[in-house]
Amino acid sequence: MSSRVNRWIILLAISFFTADTIAADLDTDSSLEQRLASIKSISGQFVQKSFDSEGVELDASEGSFSVAKTAKLLWHVRLPIEQKIISNGSMLWIYDPDLDQVVVDVVVSKINSTPMGLFTQNPDQIDTHYTVVTKSTETIEYHLTAKNQSALFKVMVIRFIDEAPVSISLIDSFNQKTDVKFSDLDLNVPLDDSTFEFSIPNGIDVIRNDG
Repeated sequence: MSSRVNRWIILLAISFFTADTIAADLDTDSSLEQRLASIKSISGQFVQKSFDSEGVELDASEGSFSVAKTAKLLWHVRLPIEQKIISNGSMLWIYDPDLDQVVVDVVVSKINSTPMGLFTQNPDQIDTHYTVVTKSTETIEYHLTAKNQSALFKVMVIRFIDEAPVSISLIDSFNQKTDVKFSDLDLNVPLDDSTFEFSIPNGIDVIRNDG
């Protein structure tokens, strides 16, 4: 379960943080689309934890990440077991050094297979697929509840402090919860394209799902 959840988190990050929308000035009344539009690139550290329906922690991981428009990603899990997930916008590599294995896939097909795919295609469809409630406390929170009962995630909560997304929480169809907290964030700092490329090491197993 944890591996599957982790990969959906990655696709969620790609979908939300690289959606093509028109930037606007931000205030406490800004929509989710407007806030995402102001993010051209983002990098920092993350801590991810998953819990069962009773609130018991199932697993935890931490590492660093970089995301840039459009659909470019480096998600580097350092603990407890190293894993790298890299996307150059078209190809997706999931590299497990401890297994000497890399999975090669196509970004678009993976994103489009999830409810989050709508965010990379047409952000205006958010209201079609989700009921969105905005809450202002110490953070600006966007609570998205899926209208489709068969959606992979029932509820998504994205929290911002000023223009920076500081956490994402997800509740799936089994009432299991995943929390991802971000720190040491750099917004809209140019990132070299080489950050999002991956050279397959010699001698490892390659699983190709890219055609």
